Amino acid sequence: MESTRWLAIGFCLMGIAALTREVGGGNVPPFQGLGDLPGGSFHNEALALSDNGQRVVGRSSSTHSEEEGFIWSRLSGLAPLLGPGGTHVAGEPRGITPTGDVVAGKFVASGGPLQAARWTEATGWIALPDIPGGQTGSQALGISSDGNVLAGWGSSSAGLEAARWVNGNVVAMGDLSGGEYHSAAALVSDDGSTIVGTGYSTFGGEVFVWKAGTGMVGLGDLPGGDFSSEPFGMNGDASVIAGKASSSQGPEAMRWKQAGGMQGLGDLPGGAFESIALDVSADGRSVVGFGTTDLGQEAFLWTETHGMRPILDILLEMGMTEPVGWQLTEATGISAGGDVVIGNGINPSGQSEGWIAVLRGPVAAGWEPLRTGPLVLSRPTPNPSEGRVELRFHVPRTERQRRVTLDVFDVAGAHVMRLYDGVPPSDHVTVTWNGLRVDGSRVGAGLYFAMLQSENARRSALIVRLQ
Repeated sequence: MESTRWLAIGFCLMGIAALTREVGGGNVPPFQGLGDLPGGSFHNEALALSDNGQRVVGRSSSTHSEEEGFIWSRLSGLAPLLGPGGTHVAGEPRGITPTGDVVAGKFVASGGPLQAARWTEATGWIALPDIPGGQTGSQALGISSDGNVLAGWGSSSAGLEAARWVNGNVVAMGDLSGGEYHSAAALVSDDGSTIVGTGYSTFGGEVFVWKAGTGMVGLGDLPGGDFSSEPFGMNGDASVIAGKASSSQGPEAMRWKQAGGMQGLGDLPGGAFESIALDVSADGRSVVGFGTTDLGQEAFLWTETHGMRPILDILLEMGMTEPVGWQLTEATGISAGGDVVIGNGINPSGQSEGWIAVLRGPVAAGWEPLRTGPLVLSRPTPNPSEGRVELRFHVPRTERQRRVTLDVFDVAGAHVMRLYDGVPPSDHVTVTWNGLRVDGSRVGAGLYFAMLQSENARRSALIVRLQ
């Protein structure tokens, strides 16, 4: 009993120190949801990340539209991407400059057509001209580092056609030879000289690389399967492209390198075979996207060293408790340095929400997983508390057959209440403590701690009760 008491006091002191750092230290949260614009249903989707990892753009439900573009930063939070004259418009940002100052995308003004557009804080969305001929409709998807070259698609007399805008002027880009006439540009190198997209060749949909001297050049597909390849992410010098191809196993995430060609990245274990790569770091060694497991669609991080792994597992191995209860369904962007990742998922309240994660320490430096044990216990909420306290814990799939207990102790090490005892039915379990002891009496104000244990690991969390 004496050893238990000292153990309790030690865990409590560590918890107090951690709480002090959280409240007063101003640390950047390693993982957080992006929230939602005011009004409308709760729905937020992160679509692109600036190379410096400081700004996120996406779309959100708001009072004005079910799909209003937004820009997010840690200092300013969410702000809508306004249209001409400061009006609220339906919009979708898809590309952002490395510093996050200029955005490429589309917007739809009230009663107007779908228009490719360029956004800055000073101007708001400014519509870009469409390709002459054909029906009206265009979208910008990629942007150069200075914000002066954009790429996407427009509606020409031939049909949907890849387009680039240089200093606001539109140029039709044509298509690969053979097949139906259908093309779209998606990505722009930092200097604006290289544009990547999808065209239709004799074989089918195919990734192309465009340069002024060579025009469109198809990059082919993985061996086997139906012929189909498409790009979604690229590094700044266009030497590495990430996307989707068709292999003998099915739709597969791919990485194309200027020196080496196209490589399939595989898929996460379990479920149907389907994966897509959505972005790549500046050095080309880290790729993010989503794969398919027994749980459905899951966000992944692929590296040359460790291959493809669920991002949720990586974050939990780093010791993060914030992602507990989330389903991370896709990773849509990674910073140039590979230390910040964004994506989308289902938050613990069951709502669709974008998220951002900072990969710290050994993981950020060399992608070496930081093993902290198989259990993760979230911070109690609310904390401090005057009533019920909610605790969430995560048990990895490899530990699902082991018995887990969750208990509350006081600072003297005395047992207060057992909250959970058994084999968890799922990865994530939520329990509540209403401030009662085993005998039914209510505890007083003070410091308590929750202890989560299995035969392999132990985790604790400080609980502060105000009454």
